[in-house]
Amino acid sequence: MEMFELLQTIASASLVALAIAAGTVVALGAVVIGLARGAELLGRRGGRRA
Repeated sequence: MEMFELLQTIASASLVALAIAAGTVVALGAVVIGLARGAELLGRRGGRRA
């Protein structure tokens, strides 16, 4: 029974770690996309073409 509880704890901890990692990747992707769009808009305002 102890082994099962240990495995359950490890599984839930790794699920939390995966969720945090996925959230970080999504957040970084959103930041990169936001920066790219911001740079594109600034380029248009400045009359410069990328």
